[in-house]
This record gives sequence, structure tokens and C-alpha cells, in this order.
Amino acid sequence: MSETVKLYRYVRPLELDLTRVELTSKPTGGITFYFEIDQEKQLLSFIAVICRDDENFNFKISKNIAKGRFDKGLYGVISYNRELSLVDNVMRSLDLEDFLPNHLQTLKSKLKSIKNTNQTLSELHMNIINQVTNKHSEYVNLYANIE
Repeated sequence: MSETVKLYRYVRPLELDLTRVELTSKPTGGITFYFEIDQEKQLLSFIAVICRDDENFNFKISKNIAKGRFDKGLYGVISYNRELSLVDNVMRSLDLEDFLPNHLQTLKSKLKSIKNTNQTLSELHMNIINQVTNKHSEYVNLYANIE
């Protein structure tokens, strides 16, 4: 008999804090996933709870909602690919479906939106870091040549 692995994952929207030049999680919005993985059967059972963009994200509340809905049988079961992250397994499964129920269509669009925004912000963050590092190097070289 195989053991089932149970865990939560969160997908949070990011924002770029320019005062400290770092990426931080936004206090609103987000998605909480509850997963149960049957590695022997290579199946992934999951439920996702979407926090509205105008709601403060609360880990404890979202975990309780996700687990409660899962226990009521309101979850999906998909094939599990160990090569992908758990969230990417869900995204791949949603991308393969031609017709999704409304709640899964909402999940898919919210997940893509958060992932795209976070990717764009991560690239912008790295660009700023590189520019600052390059400018710092210029000043160090300039200072070293003055002496």
C-alpha cells in the first residue's frame, strides 16, 4: 500500500519594493493549494482556494478552507509528473483540458496572471540589480584609478 503525501502550496502575487529593491509578496490575492500525492499510482489530488484581489491573504484561513473543501470531496485528480512542480502539474493539466468548468477556468486565468506578473517583476528586479551592480563597478574602477 502506498503512502499519501499531504501538503500545501501557496502562489502569491509579488510586488517590487523600489525602496529596498526587493520582491515582496502582496498582502492581497493569491491561491492556496492543498495536495495529496499518491506516488505509487502517480496521481495528484488537489483543491485550490482563490483569494480575491481585494482580500488580505491569510494562510490559516485559506488552509482551513482548502482542507475543508478537500474533505468534502471537492477536488480534482490528475496524473502526477515528478519532473514538474506541483503547481506546474496543475497548470499543465488545465492547459490540456479543452473544456473546463467555470471554477477551473477561473483558477487557470488567475494562476497564469500571477505567474506572468511575477515573472515580469522578477526580470525587472534582476535588470535593476544588474544596473546597480554595473554602476557600482564603474565607481569602484573610477575610484581605483584616482589613487
